[in-house]
Amino acid sequence: MTDMALSPDEAKKENSCLMGDDSDDGPKYPYGLSLSLDAVTLKKLGITQLPKVGETMHLMAVAEVSTTSQYENQSGSEMCVNLQITQLDLGGEGPGPAASLYGDA
Repeated sequence: MTDMALSPDEAKKENSCLMGDDSDDGPKYPYGLSLSLDAVTLKKLGITQLPKVGETMHLMAVAEVSTTSQYENQSGSEMCVNLQITQLDLGGEGPGPAASLYGDA
């Protein structure tokens, strides 16, 4: 898995783009990587008690590409892909990806 955390410089740049200031307290992760689940979705996933803030959960999803874009400007080129999650599984702390794929060896 790839760690998606922003570097301090990336966080500062992202924060100034979103908030319009030069605060050193930028976001930890890029905009768009946050997922909000409402009560209906939590019920579908079988989650009856809310997890503790800071708890790690395992997320597995199937997503359909809904839009793509690529453009160039004076600063260079940009690419973007929008994904629509169509299937989702969410669980608490559990086995890592290798154990899930290959079982306990």
